[in-house]
Amino acid sequence: MAVCKFIAAAAAGLLACASARAETDLVLMGKSWHFGHDVPAGETGYNVNQYNWGGGLEYRFTPSGWFVGGLTYHDTFHQQAYALYGGYQYSVPLTDNLSAFAAIRAGYLNGSGWHGPGALPSFGIKYKRVSAEVVYIPPSGKDGYNCIAVFGRIAF
Repeated sequence: MAVCKFIAAAAAGLLACASARAETDLVLMGKSWHFGHDVPAGETGYNVNQYNWGGGLEYRFTPSGWFVGGLTYHDTFHQQAYALYGGYQYSVPLTDNLSAFAAIRAGYLNGSGWHGPGALPSFGIKYKRVSAEVVYIPPSGKDGYNCIAVFGRIAF
């Protein structure tokens, strides 16, 4: 039921932004760092995927800050994962071509030890049409990992 309410709210937000200019961004997934998990005796480190290659698309309603997207990537546990989401990005111009931003994405994730609705904040920097973002992902359960992931976006 919560997913249905989220989809309805996202659709209402998109309709409200219908008059805004839109752009499509290519999302490129990349590196992650896992930490804060006990390593079993006899092991020397985490047996997790630290390179989460993948990609997706985001459709952005500029200058409103609202967007929708979807992506797929090779997750922490070496499985193919996917996410469908909507979100909002708040940007602060630093120069004519450079800005810092904070974003929140909320939607459905199937992977990385989680299968269901969720929301994640991210922070980043944008230069012209290229962005780099960092997101903190908390453990999905008592046996989960803390994760910091880095990904990029290219606007068309």
